[in-house]
Amino acid sequence: MSQKDVTSANPELKTIGELAGRKFLIPPYQRGYRWTREQVGELLDDIAQFKPSTDEEFYCLQPVVVRRAKDADQWEVIDGQQRLTTLYLIQHILGKVAPYELNFETAKRQIIGAETLAAAVAGNTKVGKDDPLEASYLKNAADFVQKWKKPAELLIEAFLHKLREKTQIIWYEIAADGEQAQAVFARLNAGKIPLTQAELVKALLLQRPATAPAATAAERREIAADWNGIEAELARPELWGWLRPSGIAQGQPRIEWLLRQWRVQQPVEVKTSNADLFKVFEQQLTKKPPFALWQEVKCLFQQLLGWFEDPDLYHRVGYLRHSGEKMTKLFELAKSHAKQVAGERDLKIVAQKAPVAQADFLETLAQRIRELAGFPDGDPDTEWNDLRYNVDNYRLHRILLLHNVGVAWQAGDRFPFHRYGAEKWSLEHIHPQNPEPPATPEARATWVKNAADVVAALQQPAPAEAPTNATEEVRAEAARRQADHTALLTNSAAFEEQLKKYQDPGSSELPLPEAAERERLQPLLNAFADLAGEQKDRLANLALLSRDHNAALNNGTFPVKRAKVLGLVTPGNGFVPPATRAVFLKAFTRQPDQLLLWSAEDGRQYQAAIRQSVRQFLTAPQIARYAND
Repeated sequence: MSQKDVTSANPELKTIGELAGRKFLIPPYQRGYRWTREQVGELLDDIAQFKPSTDEEFYCLQPVVVRRAKDADQWEVIDGQQRLTTLYLIQHILGKVAPYELNFETAKRQIIGAETLAAAVAGNTKVGKDDPLEASYLKNAADFVQKWKKPAELLIEAFLHKLREKTQIIWYEIAADGEQAQAVFARLNAGKIPLTQAELVKALLLQRPATAPAATAAERREIAADWNGIEAELARPELWGWLRPSGIAQGQPRIEWLLRQWRVQQPVEVKTSNADLFKVFEQQLTKKPPFALWQEVKCLFQQLLGWFEDPDLYHRVGYLRHSGEKMTKLFELAKSHAKQVAGERDLKIVAQKAPVAQADFLETLAQRIRELAGFPDGDPDTEWNDLRYNVDNYRLHRILLLHNVGVAWQAGDRFPFHRYGAEKWSLEHIHPQNPEPPATPEARATWVKNAADVVAALQQPAPAEAPTNATEEVRAEAARRQADHTALLTNSAAFEEQLKKYQDPGSSELPLPEAAERERLQPLLNAFADLAGEQKDRLANLALLSRDHNAALNNGTFPVKRAKVLGLVTPGNGFVPPATRAVFLKAFTRQPDQLLLWSAEDGRQYQAAIRQSVRQFLTAPQIARYAND
């Protein structure tokens, strides 16, 4: 079910007695009654054999899914009518009083009518040759109940008390204005309702199964509180996006992903799928108390939260997850290097108790990152220099992501994996891959105008000097701005002359013959051609940018791209990675002499900065710190 179908975040547990007096409507899309004598006998025997040792223990049945019918006094049964009908027969035959009403909508197919139901509970259980199939199953079930009660007449009252007060169902109520009930019924019966798995597990942990010890009232309260707290934590975009979960659709409880992580670590005898979480928990409850089982899940979450809160682990685990590493692999690595302390929230505490193991874990993560980034055993430059755009995009992407994570980590910031994970990414050429203007005259005119506008903007008056009474810090900042302005003007004059020649109406009227236009345009193109040949497709000329932003930049020249990238770094414009912002600001060039071109020297210093940030991130003093504490 989708979130819009559910009226509350969690299912309810109701005793059979709490259903008394309710009116249930069985719609025509429901299949006919089909319980066999064996199924009815199994239910009767299970309840009879259930012997609660405390007032808190109870026997739990599978779910009933309902919603308010058009007649507000009735509940439309979407799933579970077989159980409701059997429970009706048992209570009516053994207790002589109808526990609730069962009403059936008419349809062309064989359905149970009120007269057939009344005859069955009255003892008229002889199956006639003309009886419809549904009625024959109903009469056979009623006949079995009649015969089952006779050897235990004196115990019927105790049995009925146990049925009504110590037997519960899992009650789902979906919104009356939600998805069409028939569609919900079809998906429920097709086994395509992952939402119920987490909720069923919660109900199972809070109930009293006949085959396992019960959780106390205090333990149940703690489980319920922990459950809601974990679900609320997982709803934090920063945590959920960092985890990079898969298989959880919109509206599903996020805790189901955590339960799956617990499941794959269990020594379950019968292999089950994610859709069988309920069965796995049910199986494990035959061996462990509910509260102990829940503590395993809770400890797993605390381990994840500890990784999330530790800056070193946050960035390393986050990078690995967003580079495709499975969470099960990360848990295996953690187990092999550190014994986690049950109940600890912060892994720094664990590190103090097992510092060497923690340092080993961090180094193991670093080695795995090296493998993914393509330099497991040596200097990255040896491998990186041979990588080419459109040939090694996957590896180039991983290297640039690692650089961005390293830049954020070095600055003491947290790389926003939740924002990164929300976008689709591409490799953007810093210097244009093909600096030639567009094909159409109108687009070429726009291309030239954009370049002219950038130059004009760069040639604005110099920033004012700092007042004589300003602090040393203010004077230094003013001097820096003036120096930057002077650097901007270094190449802009010659560049502007080329633009003016091309824009001269007398000499560049569009469209021109292709050869003549290219000849007149060539000096301008040369101004953008500092990076030559294949270097344009190497790491030194690539940055990470979302596909939407990449499309916005098109094939603009460096100053045009720079202006657009800086314009994108505003609220509501999506996410521009920190290293991408920095590269278009030429922050990785030690002493930039101009901001109009991306030069070969800029590219060399940029790649050196990538190498340095990656090395520092993967051989950080923080790793040694754990071993020395």
